[in-house]
Amino acid sequence: MSYTQEQINKIKTLFPELVKDRYEFIDNMLSECLIVDKNSVYGRSKLDKFLLNPYIAFAVFLLTFFIGFYTIFFLVGPWFSGLEEKILNLIFINPIMNFLYLVTDNIWLIEFVRNGVLSSVTTVIGFIPQVILLFVFLTILEDSGIISRFAYVFDDFLNFFGLNGKALYIMLLGLGCNTISTTSCRNMNDKNLKTITAIINPYISCTARLPVYVLIASAFWEKKSFLIISGLYILGLIIALVMSKILNKTILKSESNELLLEFPPLRHIDVKHILKVARVNAVDFFKRIFSIILSVGIVIWILTHTQFNLSYTDNISNSILFLFADKLSFIFKPIGLNSAGIVCALFVGILAKELIVSTIAICNNSASRKLLMASLLLPTSVINFTIPSAVSFLIFSLLYSPCASNLAVIKKETNKFYMWFSLISQFTIAYMLSFVVYQTLTKGIVFTIMISIVIMLIMVALNFIRKQFIRKCNGNCFGCSCNKKS
Repeated sequence: MSYTQEQINKIKTLFPELVKDRYEFIDNMLSECLIVDKNSVYGRSKLDKFLLNPYIAFAVFLLTFFIGFYTIFFLVGPWFSGLEEKILNLIFINPIMNFLYLVTDNIWLIEFVRNGVLSSVTTVIGFIPQVILLFVFLTILEDSGIISRFAYVFDDFLNFFGLNGKALYIMLLGLGCNTISTTSCRNMNDKNLKTITAIINPYISCTARLPVYVLIASAFWEKKSFLIISGLYILGLIIALVMSKILNKTILKSESNELLLEFPPLRHIDVKHILKVARVNAVDFFKRIFSIILSVGIVIWILTHTQFNLSYTDNISNSILFLFADKLSFIFKPIGLNSAGIVCALFVGILAKELIVSTIAICNNSASRKLLMASLLLPTSVINFTIPSAVSFLIFSLLYSPCASNLAVIKKETNKFYMWFSLISQFTIAYMLSFVVYQTLTKGIVFTIMISIVIMLIMVALNFIRKQFIRKCNGNCFGCSCNKKS
């Protein structure tokens, strides 16, 4: 027979002695049949004497991710990507294009197949080895039990930001896919803690953004690209923690940050399971490419090669999409991204971040990864960058918006208000940070300090207005009763 919590509380109130006797009986039974080492934690292994030490654990955490990221983005990943590109050209792209040249001389059809169909897909496929390696890396950490230990050790540190160790576990899953990790927020016990984790989760760089980082960083910094990419991951984590602290101190105060997490012993790595995960994620990535990226890539190519009179043009600056984006490009001029082509890529990236690279490839008519990287350095290309604008673009791509699927999950796990809050707050933070960085790189630190002071004064004023508004509406604003006075 089972009792509700209300019935249990009533029994405790009416029959305290009975409850006490029963618990004493249970304790006596356990003491006779269960042996517990009070100096250890269940599931602990011998290595945990070191791994659960906060200082050692922090060093191990940094070393683990340094080795993992360096291997993925600099050593093994680029070699596999180059090999894959050669194989694709040999057995797939070259035969198709040679066949087309034989059967037709229609420029529209040739350009459509080469830059509309093949280019939009193959430029993203070239990053699959690094995506798979990242999933393998995360699977090794999870299967070995190391992620649980990181969550346990960093629990006190995360409590300062209004989170707990489980949030770290969810954010590490976000390195694979933000949408999936946001779904995991439903396991949070505290409602406000779940909402905070769902809002900050998109700041963690997922594999969909990885091709953007690798493309821009490799084009401008080559061997130093590993440091640039690692810096973007760290920046996203720092902003997520700061945002969590702000939310926890204002509109989403968590009542409980207690950690309840499975703590398995350290285990040997199952190679078969890791290979299975790699295969599943590779298949999933292919499905996304051939469903979303291919279909949207074709639409983008048509819009970038069609004029308003529905005639074909090889001058992208006369196309429908380009002229539409050009009307909005003034918004991004202060952050160095006032090119209509860049605006197109960012706009399409809201649907799925993988589309950013394919859109750049279509705009620059680049059918391979190497040609695409080279085109970014040419002032004559539709989409090109200087070093300041490249840094601004990387920061903005990191922060400016969750993808459409993630926004849908945030809405489902929280509500419509927090979905819009996530979108608007991320765009604002991305714009402000990109503005500060770009202006610093182009005009110097003095100008940036002056602008930053003005921005801070505006934020103080807005915060004052917010407090006055909450006071007038008695804390029951936007359908949210989190600040309601008792």
